[in-house]
Amino acid sequence: MPATHPYIPRIAFIFDFDSTLASDTVDAMCAAWGLDRDEWEDAYNSQMGDNWDGILKRGASLIACGNDRDDPVTRDFFGRAANEIEIFEGVEKLPARLSKAARNVLPEVEVEMVVLSSGYIEMIERTVVEDLFDKTWAGGFHFDKDGRAIGMKRIIGHPEKARYIEAYAKGLDLDAANEPRVDDPDFAEHDMRVPFDQLVYVGDGLSDLEAFALVANRGGTAIAIDKSGAFDHEGQQTSDERVDDLAPPDYSDGSELLDCLCHAASSAASRAAIRRYGKGE
Repeated sequence: MPATHPYIPRIAFIFDFDSTLASDTVDAMCAAWGLDRDEWEDAYNSQMGDNWDGILKRGASLIACGNDRDDPVTRDFFGRAANEIEIFEGVEKLPARLSKAARNVLPEVEVEMVVLSSGYIEMIERTVVEDLFDKTWAGGFHFDKDGRAIGMKRIIGHPEKARYIEAYAKGLDLDAANEPRVDDPDFAEHDMRVPFDQLVYVGDGLSDLEAFALVANRGGTAIAIDKSGAFDHEGQQTSDERVDDLAPPDYSDGSELLDCLCHAASSAASRAAIRRYGKGE
């Protein structure tokens, strides 16, 4: 067994979507129907009753709303709703800026940009983020032969986010099943796609807590987003789920969030650069 960790010149930034890179997708869907979010909550989501998985409940409530309004959830509807999405300031330049920060340290390093969301792929893929980022994993709807959504075919919730991150870091297949397997006892560190301590995870909500814990506890960087400057779910965090910084969703030049992400890019690239010296030893 080698004395040193493997040299893998690749780092990855994994972002949630809603309220992290862009405004909320359910708000956008409600706006496309001419509804206020609270109206939808009262008339549909709260009427579904208890003992639901929250993500399944949200999807069923959206389908019911569209059907009742004779404006069903279809791929065309997602195209309209995507026009209501606000992409946060600076996101369009983010991949280039983070790549530059990392390559200033290690010119050959690869920087991968990933979206991992509890939201809907049908919405995200209709925004500029789809072209900016290398890969997107998100929840998705199943459509009938007439193109109407009739249920959820994939959900990514609290534990699933952590599993997706682990599978991605290990280079395992994430598209074959809803819950990727990550428990191969024979998996070797040298087979990693991205070492855990060269990962950065950015999220904003309750569904990100397990992802924060996985990344932070394995040496990576975890950053939380909150417009108010105080994380809404602080009371539900364990000590393992603490983040390295809490910042507003502003990626523009000179912003706290962009500065933190550039530091994270430099740090991860520096870790890889150190391991270049130990390559093969």
